[in-house]
Amino acid sequence: MRKARILIAEDHRIVSEGLRNLLERDFCVVGIAENGEELLARAEEFRPDVALVDISMPKLNGLEATRRLRVKVPETKVVILSMHSDPKLVIAALRTGAQGYLLKRSAPDELTIAIERVLAGERYISPLIAQDVLEGLDEPQELMERGNSPARLTPRQREVLRLIAEGRTAREIAEQLNLSVKTVEFHKRCIMSQLGARSIATLVRYAIRYGLVNP
Repeated sequence: MRKARILIAEDHRIVSEGLRNLLERDFCVVGIAENGEELLARAEEFRPDVALVDISMPKLNGLEATRRLRVKVPETKVVILSMHSDPKLVIAALRTGAQGYLLKRSAPDELTIAIERVLAGERYISPLIAQDVLEGLDEPQELMERGNSPARLTPRQREVLRLIAEGRTAREIAEQLNLSVKTVEFHKRCIMSQLGARSIATLVRYAIRYGLVNP
């Protein structure tokens, strides 16, 4: 019987190698990507059954990488593996296209269970956060529904928002737009205030919803 093919996307080598050693007992690990852009390239090359994706990666964050991956290689299922337990971030990941969300502090055996569940066509959420997430999925998406179109933002704010959604740091945005880091942080605060957003995850979902980031 063919083993399911797994692609790991994690920018900390000690973590990714530990995951490889753990998974190779039951699965075929086809490769390791160290950033979001490399994840997309490796996924198109290897066509894995499951991509195990960290949210906090350089060049392209895990949420945006997941969204693009689901367009480029739709047959690949995504399990997010993250230290972040904020239900809003988990919900953003699921709405972006991930089929599973697992906390890094989960027991090792839970990783195998999560992969097997998504391979079977199910959704898997770590029991440590499942209840809060399921309640949040039923909440109205006020930010998307109350007329907060990108037209409310200045062209510069839209540029900053797009780069935030692509996973760029404040320093990277400052360098690309020839601004100071303080100015970038000021724009970010203004964007969140104008849109009524409380987290970066919400900004990412907003940018995806209104097409400010390209597939």
